[in-house]
Amino acid sequence: MSSSFNLLTPLSASLFQSGGRNSTGRITSYHKGGGNKTRYRLVDFHRTLEDVPAVVIAIHKDPQRTAPIALVCYSNGILSYIISPKTTKPGSFVISSQRFFSMLPAFSTTLLNIPIGTVVHGVELIPGAGSSFLRAAGVSAQVLKKFRFHALLRLRSGEHRFFSNKSLACVGAVGNEQHKFTTLSKAGQTRWQGIRPTVRGEAMNPVDHPHGGNTSGGRHPQTPWGRLTRGVKTRNKHKKNSFILKSRHTIS
Repeated sequence: MSSSFNLLTPLSASLFQSGGRNSTGRITSYHKGGGNKTRYRLVDFHRTLEDVPAVVIAIHKDPQRTAPIALVCYSNGILSYIISPKTTKPGSFVISSQRFFSMLPAFSTTLLNIPIGTVVHGVELIPGAGSSFLRAAGVSAQVLKKFRFHALLRLRSGEHRFFSNKSLACVGAVGNEQHKFTTLSKAGQTRWQGIRPTVRGEAMNPVDHPHGGNTSGGRHPQTPWGRLTRGVKTRNKHKKNSFILKSRHTIS
């Protein structure tokens, strides 16, 4: 979801909380419910306002994501949210362009214009679809090589992956890199996030879960509906694996 560019568009939208229930009122997704009421911030993942300078007004905490977001004001008066890189602060200069390249944090352009060795974030998986890769707190990737139609990026996981040269990317690493050290001090913090308590399958009765019935083991880890949860590959190799040059599981 991305905000359109006009002065009347709001910067956030209301969120519907289902409590894990479907259209018939039955719980189909467990451990959901309650939580603080929040609004969804409309972050601009397309950066279509090219060659229009902007200034960062403030850095905000988005309740829907781990990365901080920056509120920017363009020279034509339009306000927008973007993912905030590490060194961005109020007063920083932000711009998106296809005519030149800059090492300014949050500078947005296609991978074709980005030099080899540059650290980037917010990369488009499909050109024009908006940034979908490298948007979490503290993540980044490095441009290793560039070819005629694709660029090779090294992700933080160690995976080497091809992206189209027409894909949009932003310079710098995402801020809030200390998020991975965050710990919760009490159970109530998970309730604030809308997460309800979780009961182990082994503690249930056989009618409620495949693991139930006062036994430890005998079956592979499964969901309450009998689907395997460990050791089963879930990635679609036809859509995603064809662009992976080196897997993150490869021992170097």
